[in-house]
Amino acid sequence: MNNIKVCLQLKTDWYFTEPSEIENRYLTIYKPLLSYLYSHPKFYLSMCITSSQLELYEKKFPEALKVMGELIQRHQLEVFGTSYYNAFLPLLVPQDRSGQIEKMSSLIRTTTGKRPRGFCLFKNVWSSCLISTMHTCGIEYFFIDSSLLPEEKNKFVPLVLSEMGKSVKVIPVQNKLEIQNNEAFDNWINRINSMANYCALSSGQDSICAISVEPDQILNLINSKFFSVFEIFTLSSSDKYLAPVNEEICFTTPGNYMKYSSNFLPSYIPSCMEKNSSDSDNIFDYLNKNPSSHRIYDRMMYVSNLLNSCKGDKIRKQAARELNWSAQNGLAYLHEDTAITTAAKRRQIAYRALNQSEKIIRESGDFVDCVSVYEYNGDGLNEYICQMEKFHAVISLKSGSVNELDCIRTGGNYADTTPDRAIFTEHLFDKSELDKYLVDGLVTNFVFSHVQFTEKKFEPRRNEIQLHGRGLYSSLNQPVFLKKKYLVSENGFIVQYILKNESPLPLKGTFVVESNFSESDLADGFNSQFEAEIIEKGERVSIDSNSNFHTDENVSVLQLTDIKENTSFVFEPNEESGMSCLNIGKIKCISFYWNIELAGGMEMEKTINLSIVTPRKSRKKSN
Repeated sequence: MNNIKVCLQLKTDWYFTEPSEIENRYLTIYKPLLSYLYSHPKFYLSMCITSSQLELYEKKFPEALKVMGELIQRHQLEVFGTSYYNAFLPLLVPQDRSGQIEKMSSLIRTTTGKRPRGFCLFKNVWSSCLISTMHTCGIEYFFIDSSLLPEEKNKFVPLVLSEMGKSVKVIPVQNKLEIQNNEAFDNWINRINSMANYCALSSGQDSICAISVEPDQILNLINSKFFSVFEIFTLSSSDKYLAPVNEEICFTTPGNYMKYSSNFLPSYIPSCMEKNSSDSDNIFDYLNKNPSSHRIYDRMMYVSNLLNSCKGDKIRKQAARELNWSAQNGLAYLHEDTAITTAAKRRQIAYRALNQSEKIIRESGDFVDCVSVYEYNGDGLNEYICQMEKFHAVISLKSGSVNELDCIRTGGNYADTTPDRAIFTEHLFDKSELDKYLVDGLVTNFVFSHVQFTEKKFEPRRNEIQLHGRGLYSSLNQPVFLKKKYLVSENGFIVQYILKNESPLPLKGTFVVESNFSESDLADGFNSQFEAEIIEKGERVSIDSNSNFHTDENVSVLQLTDIKENTSFVFEPNEESGMSCLNIGKIKCISFYWNIELAGGMEMEKTINLSIVTPRKSRKKSN
């Protein structure tokens, strides 16, 4: 019968990122847990610790690192590595993958005294492209939830994965064997023994059973004497690096087991991720199903490519790379486990870091304003990338809208909204549809907002983009045609519209130009981060940004100001118009609208100028 080596592993505190949270958990959980380990030399434990934890311990609790170092020397505690910023490694370019792993491994070595051999994947996100990276970085084995493995591969022995002559080993984590509430120790041991013997290979190789446990749960179990069996051991008792419970089962760490293991199961693991985080099988499908996550990924890859092609001085480049790494934190991309507002805030933190990174890259070379066209987001269509001194923007053929707007000096992505909301999206409503829209922003027809526009003309020298779109209006299905021309400058956009009635019947309705801005700053509770003012009938009027507002005519200017970042967006239609300002969830929806009547074959023209006003660079005063 095979012996079973049980490895208890603390679940990682991925979501505790604030210093106050980390400090509180250390004082209430990790400090007493380390004390118990120190006084019970045969209680073996392994853990994956985040860079935020280690850095705070180094600054405020150096005694914790000394204890951890001694426990590691006693082979009683094993600390695993991870990526420094808890990134989804398969999404990164190879240089960033290895850079984040090396940075974290170095931090663990300098703080605990030993470089990690094991590795934890954030949210179990795996792809075979990581084999080469782990091998290069000296990672010998990593952990993955056994539920993500085919049943025939879960044999309670390490798997070995190979690619292009390099290999790495895998230890499945048996979460089916987690300790249940009010479960007796003997019953838990019997479950481990039964399942391991049922699944294990018949080769005589000792089995390994890695089991994860929440930090607060294991402390409660210790206090309730669940692990009282370990109180009889001393440093010299039993075999080296083992704590036997009976003839079949003993406790150890993964590193102790792997040191003497010689039997591995050659395998292949397809791309995967935790099922409780999404209904997707892998991180790539997850991104395709979640546009907000895909947009931050597209922005991150864009900045990564800029970095790799940057040939500026090394100090600036490394500073930009560090900001780019911080924006790769997986919490900004995965949001099912958190509130919508928390997820939006994390994305904006990542966008700000990416904007700062691009700012440094621009300062390293000779930056020139430009508009280029290529496939930016992997949807099979070209996008227009506007690289201006004040902002980075992306114009999509889908609805012909601006679906990304990053202010380089301040703020994040102001277009980080829902998939059907963007900047410069058009609608054509009849009266009843307009009335509903002005109440809650409800769109009941998608004449232009869901249309895929086509490129008519692109003039990169003039930063001019001409798009055409067609749709059907009203129950009569009247064909309508919209010419949409962008003129992009360092200060913003001029957007010209020519709407044509292509049917022989007269057309009567309301033409609406909608722009949506992300309400991402939650520091002030539920109050809006924007202030709004309009010029109506030549008079300046302030708008209560926390309430919905609309006026049917005579608006010539609207200024929307981000209070915290002191950034303003000034809209100036060429003709006075109606205007609405709506709060739709955490989106500020600004719309201009005109009543129109067009005979068959006739057209009309409207233009809106959007100026982006950012704070000027501050100059240091000379003494």
